[in-house]
Amino acid sequence: MPSGDWTVAALAEHLAGRGLTTLGTPRVPSVPITAPKLNKLLLNPYYKGCVRFKGALHPGKHEPLVDEHTWQAVQDSLASHLNGERTRDHPHFLKGTVFCGACGSRLLVQISKARSGVYYPYFMCSGRHSKRNNCRQKAVLIDEVEARIEEHYAQIALDRDFRLKVEALLTEELKTVRAEAEVEFADLRRQREKLEREREKLMQAHYEGAIPLELLKREQDRIATGLLEIAGKLNASNLQFDVVARNLQAALDLTVDCALAYKTAPDHIKKQFNQAFFKRILVNSDTSLAPELAPPFDLPLGPELRSACRREQSEAPQNANEPTQSSGLVPMSNNSNRQARSQAALSLAHGLSKRLLVEVRGFEPLTSTLPASRSPS
Repeated sequence: MPSGDWTVAALAEHLAGRGLTTLGTPRVPSVPITAPKLNKLLLNPYYKGCVRFKGALHPGKHEPLVDEHTWQAVQDSLASHLNGERTRDHPHFLKGTVFCGACGSRLLVQISKARSGVYYPYFMCSGRHSKRNNCRQKAVLIDEVEARIEEHYAQIALDRDFRLKVEALLTEELKTVRAEAEVEFADLRRQREKLEREREKLMQAHYEGAIPLELLKREQDRIATGLLEIAGKLNASNLQFDVVARNLQAALDLTVDCALAYKTAPDHIKKQFNQAFFKRILVNSDTSLAPELAPPFDLPLGPELRSACRREQSEAPQNANEPTQSSGLVPMSNNSNRQARSQAALSLAHGLSKRLLVEVRGFEPLTSTLPASRSPS
């Protein structure tokens, strides 16, 4: 799935380095892929199984290379870069994560030289730098921002007992979510089959001259939108719930040791930590932070689930002879507790990034089997 981490130019250069070339002809030899060629390729609906004829898209007889949901995600990513792509002069692992606390603009890296000849890297508000707004926030030292973020990881880390309570709650809720999801997915598959039959009938009517081209285009757009929405929802049905459970455990393990793991990680892993944990981090002129947690961490690290777990504990039977679940918790009777738990389970099921949490080696938190001196790099 497209992540938005690549520019078209950078991706073209990477693919050319891997040996990707254009298709040669008797007159024009094959050459390494270029950014314009790659951009044209990414925009072509042929690769999702469609051919364009007289302004309308028709199902092709060839096998699609990508599914429609992935193809649309690529289009959305490309559209978000319509204002142009730039190569940054001063890369830093916090760029793209830190934003101005006064106006919300991105923070840029600036290098200032003191009279002593020493260079100091600063974060400066891009809104103020480009004079797009009236922001007056002063630049802040990058070293200080890095230190504040390390401190924040220590503040949000879960203690081990609470982490076990959260896992017990969410694991139970995932079972309920799975059963409910199966019913929903069956209905979605029926809706998909209905839209596919409509599309076939529409094309047949067009071939017979009963449907004008403009009406065909409108109906195609309606059906394509419906199928795309259903495809996005059905992608969740491909989740293996045992994989989800393992991801859940990995995410919660990460919240316990996140401070030490982040502090000892190399810069490129720190960047992935921040991308996983936060939507963005607002930085004020005094280097204080206002972080916005990203799914799924906004729930186990947020106040709602913490309150639900506390209420769960307070509702547990006080008499030692009363039966309890193996986790030491009783089923929730409070609707708000149930809602918070369900929301957390759904978020963890669909919000975990395997790219960030599972497949990147060395991203794991320290465990009892790993010595504390080991760096997660």
